[in-house]
Amino acid sequence: MGRTKAATLAGVAGGVAFFAHAMVPNSHAWPLLWTFLAGVLAIVLSSTREAHNAGAAIASGALAGLIAGIIFVVASFIALFVLGIPEDAARQVGDRQGTIMLAFAVAAAIGVVAAAAGAAVAHFLFARKS
Repeated sequence: MGRTKAATLAGVAGGVAFFAHAMVPNSHAWPLLWTFLAGVLAIVLSSTREAHNAGAAIASGALAGLIAGIIFVVASFIALFVLGIPEDAARQVGDRQGTIMLAFAVAAAIGVVAAAAGAAVAHFLFARKS
């Protein structure tokens, strides 16, 4: 499987897991682990793991993280309006939904970095020495 297809598959899986884990109360920052694992999965699924191409591996992981982040933000946005904002959370942010969406976007951006780091780790662990 090529890098782009592997990154897409890993990103979708990571995004769904990222969102699902973020829905668990008091999960804190642990859902970001799924984006790291999406970066690892993007490299493991890829059939082109040459030892000399670390930049492409990191880019593949970043793509997986970007896809996971987009899925997380869109799913969180939908859940926010379907479920509604709890009153105590709304008071804490001053009834501004934009602040909550910005927090989702920051979490997604951190997820992209975590996925790229996961891809880098996986590349150096699993790269074929040719």
